[in-house]
Amino acid sequence: MKRRLFAAVVICFVIVQGGWAQTPAETYSDTPALPEGVKGARIQALIAALNSGNPEQIKEFLTTHCTERFRTFVPMEDHIEVFQGFLQETGGIDFSGVRNYVPERKGQTIVIVKDKNYESFRGLGLRFTDPPEYLIGGAGFSPARPPAGMEEPPLTGEQAIAETKAFMAKIIDKGLFSGTLLVAKGDKVLLTMGSPNLYYR
Repeated sequence: MKRRLFAAVVICFVIVQGGWAQTPAETYSDTPALPEGVKGARIQALIAALNSGNPEQIKEFLTTHCTERFRTFVPMEDHIEVFQGFLQETGGIDFSGVRNYVPERKGQTIVIVKDKNYESFRGLGLRFTDPPEYLIGGAGFSPARPPAGMEEPPLTGEQAIAETKAFMAKIIDKGLFSGTLLVAKGDKVLLTMGSPNLYYR
């Protein structure tokens, strides 16, 4: 099962060409809106399918919005398994924006999403066929830098502990963490949390 899932992930989401990793020489900006028309609708459909976990919705997405080559590269049940595994890992994703790079990444549309489990940003790289169809012919996921211009003020010690406690409680509740967390400053223990039972100091 794990071997088949790994193979499906590699085939389905890395079917596109390599070289999507961000490089230090690149600069980027973000547009907080989907492309207009068919391309934007297909991106919305992909995000909805990834967030659904529903085999029929996933199948409908692949049939309606993707090329035949992408759809038939692996069996449909493998596609569904990948989509459901992605949902379990991320807890779902929210659209953040479309990223534009300098130099331009020709032939690629980079959609930035934020996952709900870890609140981290991911880049969803898509390759579309020619207009007017704009069918999805390839997709890849990778970690992404925060949206351009996003600034977060530094946290106080109390705020950092409060945010850590809330975050850990969420992922422990979802079964995404197994073990014990200890935060200390010198000899002073600031926070301890464990799974499956939580405990605080």
